[in-house]
Amino acid sequence: MVFQKGFVIKTIILGSILLIVGASLSLAQSLGGRHVEKNGGFSYRPPEGWQVGPFPGLKFKAVTGPASDGFAANINFADEDFEGSVEEYADVDMKMVKFVFKGLKVLGRETFTTDHGKTAVKITTQSEQSGKMLRQIFFFFDGPDGKKLAAICSSSAKDG
Repeated sequence: MVFQKGFVIKTIILGSILLIVGASLSLAQSLGGRHVEKNGGFSYRPPEGWQVGPFPGLKFKAVTGPASDGFAANINFADEDFEGSVEEYADVDMKMVKFVFKGLKVLGRETFTTDHGKTAVKITTQSEQSGKMLRQIFFFFDGPDGKKLAAICSSSAKDG
């Protein structure tokens, strides 16, 4: 198995930088048009009105919401080579996240099946970063070419 710590570190850096920018996450959010990450072999529909664009140090474009309350709600993506199951990948990734974010609480974990019949994992966490409570939802999927794909959705815990 190959696991690269760079994914976790980049996620942490992005979340910390976006703490300064500011945003809130609406619970009833309409979806915008489909964005395709050709090099990653995946696509998604970001919330309507959110910005999709490159972010230094990240392979795929990040999605950011409007500024509010000292935090920018965001979604970012990473892929890695990993030979195990998506459940094993989620376990390894969470060990790294818990190591980096002291006091991280796992609020929920569920395994689900995608519309295409693939197993995926959703883990909801809460932690304090730069004096703010942050809620993150990690989605883990099997990606193309033996890779695992992670989508990390972050907001202030207040906007959860």
